[in-house]
Amino acid sequence: MNPRFFNRGRISCQQLPIQLSQRVWRLGTYHLAVYLVRGDAESLLFEVGISSTAPLVLAQLDELGVSKEEIRYVVLTHAHADHAAGQARLMAALPRAELVMSRASLRHLSKPETALRFRDEEVFTSSVIMDPTSIKGLPRGSAPEALSESMLIKDPGASIVLDGMELNLLGAEGHVPGGLVGWLPAEGVLLASDSAGFCSLGQPAFPLNFVSYTDYQSNLVKQKSLNPETLGLGHQDCFAGPAASQYLERAIEQQAKEHQGIMAGIKAGRDKEALAQDIYERYYHDELAIYPPDTIMNCCRLLVRRSLEHEED
Repeated sequence: MNPRFFNRGRISCQQLPIQLSQRVWRLGTYHLAVYLVRGDAESLLFEVGISSTAPLVLAQLDELGVSKEEIRYVVLTHAHADHAAGQARLMAALPRAELVMSRASLRHLSKPETALRFRDEEVFTSSVIMDPTSIKGLPRGSAPEALSESMLIKDPGASIVLDGMELNLLGAEGHVPGGLVGWLPAEGVLLASDSAGFCSLGQPAFPLNFVSYTDYQSNLVKQKSLNPETLGLGHQDCFAGPAASQYLERAIEQQAKEHQGIMAGIKAGRDKEALAQDIYERYYHDELAIYPPDTIMNCCRLLVRRSLEHEED
């Protein structure tokens, strides 16, 4: 099957693979994005998904005629289960690939308790988005796969050169320590991972400023200033043409609206836990419901905390 090629507007990722630009394809599942960036002789994958999506990504490479030996780098954007747990199964099938991540991501992923928690989260997500056979061999509490020994540390501000084409690794401030965003200036493609909010039903929805509201907003403004021709998100849809910058503008407005709502609740005497529960009930449906409820509830508590910290600064 030949991939579809889009030039503008909202790009629905229900049917994959999809070609986003001359050298970039969207792989993975509708819910969990993986991007293929092709050079003349070598290529890379940006994002890794979860363990159960790895066989699908490998099959998509076959569909596009991309050999496993062609993949030179696999970029792990940040240390959250849905963006890190698939690295072992991908790397095992890619003989020449190096796993790229930041020092902060490596520190977090090296903790045994992190790996075990991630295993339980990906089992839940797999049970929702994949067929039942995809979670065989992923029982809760089982020992997770180790990180690949073929590793390359790249912190925000670094770059990867692929056959003369440069992928700039920008920071994902405000979402998670050491997160990476990909910018391909020659293609005008911004691979934002989770630094541009959680897209649901074609719109910015659940805020993802788990580390800092201020830094997350500033990072969104920086991304918009790049004026990307194509915006690849960590989940669901992508956007091209004017719709890319329009989405980023809406994400800035959406996050500010949520922050203002939290602060209005605090001024009205609302309890912090009650505000977090309100956020949970407002967002925990549709695409966000692929994650465990306790995980999302903890995220809602972080959103309340970060808004309060912003006001204290």
